[in-house]
Amino acid sequence: MHSVRHGSVENVTVSLGTNQIIAANPCRRAWIEVSLDAIQHNVQVLRTLLPRSTRIMAVVKADAYGHGLAPVAVAVHAAEPTCAFGVATLDEAIEVRRAVPTAEVFLLSPAYPEMAQEVVDAGVVPVVSDASFARALACAGERCGRVVRVHVEVDTGMGRNGVSPTELGELCRAIQSETTLRLDGVMTHFADAEQSYDGTLAQLGTFERAIGALTKEGIPSVCRHACNTAGILLYPEAHYDMVRPGLGVYGLLPQLGKPAASPPMVPALELRARVLLVRKMARGTRLSYGGTHVLPRDSKIAVLGIGYGDGLPWHLSNKCDALLHGRRVSIVGRICMDVCLVDVTDVPAVRAGDIATLIGVEGTERIRAEDLARTLGTTEHEITTRLGSRLPRLYTGSVLQSGGSSFGGG
Repeated sequence: MHSVRHGSVENVTVSLGTNQIIAANPCRRAWIEVSLDAIQHNVQVLRTLLPRSTRIMAVVKADAYGHGLAPVAVAVHAAEPTCAFGVATLDEAIEVRRAVPTAEVFLLSPAYPEMAQEVVDAGVVPVVSDASFARALACAGERCGRVVRVHVEVDTGMGRNGVSPTELGELCRAIQSETTLRLDGVMTHFADAEQSYDGTLAQLGTFERAIGALTKEGIPSVCRHACNTAGILLYPEAHYDMVRPGLGVYGLLPQLGKPAASPPMVPALELRARVLLVRKMARGTRLSYGGTHVLPRDSKIAVLGIGYGDGLPWHLSNKCDALLHGRRVSIVGRICMDVCLVDVTDVPAVRAGDIATLIGVEGTERIRAEDLARTLGTTEHEITTRLGSRLPRLYTGSVLQSGGSSFGGG
């Protein structure tokens, strides 16, 4: 067993059985299991969907979508050494560089001018959306005698970050005029690649015209990138020079509105919780806050050691299942901060200490993060990224046997 640090939480690398985590600390109430082998498999599957000339930027923001930033970065790099990484914050960028010192890291979210020196000192590639930040980067580069590589984002319909297509040329010329800046790429971001086929094609048309206008102005060809996981699956003509998969890296498939081949992705994350208490309760008993579930019969209720304080969404109350002893059991009553209740009346021999699965596989049954997302009318991203630091991550995978178990942080 290896002990690793991730953030402020100690994580343990163990050899897992099918349902019992005997090697793990038996006092854990709930935890997340992350298969780094699955992460590597998914990156390799993504690679097969792309031209060899198209590079992958694995998006690892928000703690690698809740999977653990540093361990995921190590696994991705081992699977695809040329892979770049996309993050949202400077702290995330620094954590990636600590885990994979040779990594190329892109700061995808906007930064304000006062951050420029820290961005340059960190050696990351910033994505620029306005001239004031570009000028601040140039000044920071002058102070430390460094040429700063930048990418520019053009807003083709997302209505968020980026410069308008009509202003793209002006911003790129301003960057080229700075001796300490180098324009290396232009990107855009899809607003709804999953569901809006016509809207995404319109965005691609705007992006192509904007790139074409740069060429006509004599601005040299640069790295172009647009596709997230849905874009990779649905718009092969937009793979360009680089793609930015997030969900696909973790084995999560977006909810597509258009038929597409389903690649053999493997979900990397499973969520478990122990049974803390089993109680017999009479018919008519109201359960949990607000009494929103009334038992229709004499029942056996198990208390699981996980709640919304761990990131299990409160709005799943009375709406989803867990797996216990290979069988589906309903979550009943409102999910509390620290616990939730499941009806185990029809499951024999349930006792305190047993392990339930809230995301993952038990026997022939499976609950996916996508299932929970559909129940709530939200995205897979939200389900996994909200899983909090109170949940230790238990990592498995062959990369751990090759010196990859020192993940920094802490």
